[in-house]
Amino acid sequence: MALLDVCYPFARKAGVVAQVPAENSAAPPVSLLAGDASLTSGDCLVLLLPGALGTAINLCGVRAIGRPLEVREANVKEADVWIGLPRVRPRDSAQLRVAAGAGEWALYPWGIISAEGSLLLKDASPRSEGVCHKSIDRIQLFASSPDSKALSQLASAYSLEGLMARSETGEEPFATLCFLGGPGPAASLADDQPFAGVVTGKAVLGSPGASTPFRAEDRTATAFHRQAAALVMLYSSSTMMPKSAGALDTGAD
Repeated sequence: MALLDVCYPFARKAGVVAQVPAENSAAPPVSLLAGDASLTSGDCLVLLLPGALGTAINLCGVRAIGRPLEVREANVKEADVWIGLPRVRPRDSAQLRVAAGAGEWALYPWGIISAEGSLLLKDASPRSEGVCHKSIDRIQLFASSPDSKALSQLASAYSLEGLMARSETGEEPFATLCFLGGPGPAASLADDQPFAGVVTGKAVLGSPGASTPFRAEDRTATAFHRQAAALVMLYSSSTMMPKSAGALDTGAD
């Protein structure tokens, strides 16, 4: 992820972390190039597209349990509990400097309690993902909770952002892809939602919130988002962005 951000600092990026089904699973296998190359769990597929890209990423299929720093009983299974670690300071959230939800919390599956009382997260390292470099000052618990309206609300948020930053071309996306990262988002997908393609995995990749190709943006780091959904809007024109985003791009006009 860091290499992509260095080579394409101003490009909008979105993706999904592959999750290969178990041997006894009824889910179809994940393969590339008509089966010539197979994905293993945790692999990332990178596509460089000539057209412009818009994204909308947020938490999906989860609900908060209690308030931050509050420990309480909840009628949920341990497998459905997710630990939210802060991505930003409370002041940034209060002043709306970051996107609500995915911009505030990085979710990790519930881990194992050691004999000393420490919590060990499963298959995750927050520091390697750029979360809580120094210390953890607060947490927020979440529980899986399918929400059939979440993807429609995410699409509406992107549409509103597009109306506010519409370019003179007025071009609409020719296709929308749906990336689902985790069991909550997968269970939130409704049968009647019209997406050109749907991909499920362990997590989605990209910048939280809605990002359109109609305005220039500052450098943003590509982040992992578990229990989140990403809508990727594809545009046929590559000239909509005020700045070109290419290898070793300095951001200059």
